[in-house]
Amino acid sequence: MRVNISYSIDFEEVPKTINKIISEAKTESLNQVNKQYDELLRHLTEEDEKHSVKKINSIRKQLAQLDARLSDCANILTGYQKALLDSTVVSESKNEAKENAEG
Repeated sequence: MRVNISYSIDFEEVPKTINKIISEAKTESLNQVNKQYDELLRHLTEEDEKHSVKKINSIRKQLAQLDARLSDCANILTGYQKALLDSTVVSESKNEAKENAEG
């Protein structure tokens, strides 16, 4: 079962935090998936179809977990980009209003 966990960080820390999450996911996932693939190939070589199917399902589950984590990161970065754009628009609007008032 997946659960959402939320915590707050400084706005400027978002890219660094996403980088850390993705790096950890890559390391963990690739190590686990590579190990599972090696075991799958061994089972296939031994013509052990029952364990091969279990390994395939295990690999698919691990890849789904990685996909979910990447999806979370994409959603966070989309929100970050929107916030950056919104803050730029607000700053430009304030500058225009100030220029119009002065001049």
